[in-house]
Amino acid sequence: MTEYTKGELRMQKYRGLDAIYLNDKCVAKIAFKEFAKELVRRWNIQPDLLAACEATKNILEDINFRHSNKKSFHNNRIAADSSTGIEILINAIAKAKPK
Repeated sequence: MTEYTKGELRMQKYRGLDAIYLNDKCVAKIAFKEFAKELVRRWNIQPDLLAACEATKNILEDINFRHSNKKSFHNNRIAADSSTGIEILINAIAKAKPK
């Protein structure tokens, strides 16, 4: 796994190609402008997606806690579904967080 590098990507022309810069250093030169735009867009939304995952995990943990001690099929199903969602989010957050 690669290390997480903080910083915002931006595009700039370099010798006729679209170059991608991270913290004022050219990290790639790409001939396909649409690919470069998409790469920059995805990189720059990562912090927001991580924050959304963390917030959702907290909500699911609260839902799980509220329904796990009640004895009914409905409550057991909610607790089980929220547990699965919590596991998925924990794994995603662990992969996305800087070490």
